[in-house]
Amino acid sequence: MNDERSMLACLNNIGVTLEKQKMLLEAMEIHQKCLELATTMKDNIQLINVYQNIGVVYAKSMQYEQAQKHFENSLTLSQTLKHERSEANNLNNLGKSAWG
Repeated sequence: MNDERSMLACLNNIGVTLEKQKMLLEAMEIHQKCLELATTMKDNIQLINVYQNIGVVYAKSMQYEQAQKHFENSLTLSQTLKHERSEANNLNNLGKSAWG
């Protein structure tokens, strides 16, 4: 389990770094791997982060409907787990993506 958690953390960092370098296709590929791993692990806290990261990449790619879908998935998990900081981040991201 720790190996999976470490792998997920590393992949997440790589994906965020690629996104910041505007390598959006590569970032999306990495975040999709993170989504698969977090889903397999049934780690809802990590799923919150992964959905947010995927949403950010879609927003930066101007695919706002896809971005909102992922922010909404993250928001739902945030509310279910009562993770207030993530809930606030998702509401902010939803607002930004609604206005492009």
